Parts: sequence; structure tokens; C-alpha cells
Amino acid sequence: MVKLSSKHLILKQLDNRVASVSSYPVIVIVPKKFVKLAVNRNKIKRRLRHIFTEGLSLKNKKLKGIVYVKKGISDLSYLDLKKEALEILSSVN
Repeated sequence: MVKLSSKHLILKQLDNRVASVSSYPVIVIVPKKFVKLAVNRNKIKRRLRHIFTEGLSLKNKKLKGIVYVKKGISDLSYLDLKKEALEILSSVN
């Protein structure tokens, strides 16, 4: 299991042997401890799923993983979130 991180995100890449639980390439976990309102947690999850799905299809990469969100994620704009997520994707094999 490979672990990559940035200021607001942690990506744990799963082995290919692990059965896929979701149709999305990544499972996003946003703890209630960091983002209180469910509306905001779901918005962050939707944005990250879209960014990772779009980024992986552009780079023709196959990836299954789990994305954990760190404190301060709710202060980021969509473009900042996308920039940070694509940085992590660029370091994936």
C-alpha cells in the first residue's frame, strides 16, 4: 500500500488484488471532526471524486485508493483543491 500526502489530502493507493467496492477510482473520506455540516462534507466528496476521475482518465492511469481529508479542507476553493489533488496524482506510478 502506497501512501501519498499533501497539505490537505492523504491518498492510500490500494493493491490491484483488492476487490473494488465502488465504481469510482477513489473512495473519499471526510471526517465530521473537520467539516461539521453534511452538506459541506458531501460537496467536498463530490468535488474530489470528480477531480480524481477526470485526472485519471486524462492520464490513462488505473488507480484504486482511499482519499482522507485533513483539517482546513473546507477553506479551499475548487481550483486549489484540484491543484492539490493533481499534484498527488502526478506522483502516482
